[in-house]
Amino acid sequence: MRRVIKTSITIIKDNLNSPIAVFFVLLFPVMLALTFALGFGGLASSLTVPVYVSGHEASEVARALNATGLFSVHLGGNTSVVKFGAVFVNVTEGGATIYYPPYAEKYVSVVEYSVANALSKANYSFSTMRLSSPYSYQAYVLTGTIGAMVMSNGVFGVTGVAATYYRDKLIERLAASPPKDSRG
Repeated sequence: MRRVIKTSITIIKDNLNSPIAVFFVLLFPVMLALTFALGFGGLASSLTVPVYVSGHEASEVARALNATGLFSVHLGGNTSVVKFGAVFVNVTEGGATIYYPPYAEKYVSVVEYSVANALSKANYSFSTMRLSSPYSYQAYVLTGTIGAMVMSNGVFGVTGVAATYYRDKLIERLAASPPKDSRG
């Protein structure tokens, strides 16, 4: 076990002295994840705001919200959909409660108008609740993807590198000489 730890420390120190290794192990996976996230991240779905409608005459309200073209409307759901960037509307006979994430604040008035218009009630009672968390769903997904890429790159790469170092007897040479200082 001591040899494995000593070998791992030697390989890590050797890799940190190489700018190419630092680029391909640390920076390249991040750039790759960001490129794929921007290219295939669902830009078309971000042009409409997801809205979930539940309660009294939900299908009428959904039809009115769909007619605006701003929303992609779904029947059902609960307040937990707000964590994923959606607006949730709970319609009752006397009023409606709109739960929304911070970015969707500008759409609340359109939702209120559409609900009142769908139910043909001019003096309909609305209450709004802005629900927020410090991090968005996308922040968790992106950091998890970057972490998985960096970890898998290191785990899969170290096997081949270690085997090559052992075959070429580089480990013994690295262990015999002190690692050079990378700062100068």
